[in-house]
Amino acid sequence: DYGDPNSTFKLVMLGDSHATHWFPTFEEIARRHPIYFRGVAKSACLFSLEPIYNEALKRSYTECATWSQNVVEWLAREKPEVVLISQSPGYPLDTLEGMSAAWARLLAMKLNVQAVVSTPWMPFEPSKCVMASTNWAEDCVADRSVAFKPDLTRAAAERVQVPTLDFSDEYCRPTQCPPLIGDVFVYRDRHHMTATFARTLAEDMENELSLVSRLKARLQQVDG
Repeated sequence: DYGDPNSTFKLVMLGDSHATHWFPTFEEIARRHPIYFRGVAKSACLFSLEPIYNEALKRSYTECATWSQNVVEWLAREKPEVVLISQSPGYPLDTLEGMSAAWARLLAMKLNVQAVVSTPWMPFEPSKCVMASTNWAEDCVADRSVAFKPDLTRAAAERVQVPTLDFSDEYCRPTQCPPLIGDVFVYRDRHHMTATFARTLAEDMENELSLVSRLKARLQQVDG
């Protein structure tokens, strides 16, 4: 958790490890603004109202289904200002129904739900490639068309009409995705951001959320 627990502006991000790698972004935002951020995540767990099969466990991921239901109940009590959802793009297509139903449940609770489009999934380990290459600027870039997998987040957002926050142009150039932006490594493995790079996206996230104008409006309500 980051920021002031007594703040009237509460923001939640939920999902799997593709939510977790955004937490440093909100740590930075909480330093700048009077918000309270809480991350709610479970590894390899799709926020869904239907059970999912976990390949590593070789069984139904019942713990994930329980977690998702607990999250719904917790959000009903907390009623945060914004709920952001970020998930890995690696889930099978048949999970879309349960995923969409979970999002629709939050919308029925009158929550402001927004989806964060997934990061690239590089076809190699970018940091290892850079360390091994004498010309990483050419050897360690991925075609953008390859790096972005089909993303159920977009499909679910379209189905239940949830706005999407898309930072694809921050990770990638028009046709290629490099391992570094400036002198900062983008990835800590093939598809998770480094904490350092995530912090550089704080201002972009603020702008996407219209955070400053939202906070001003909230302060006016309080003052009024």
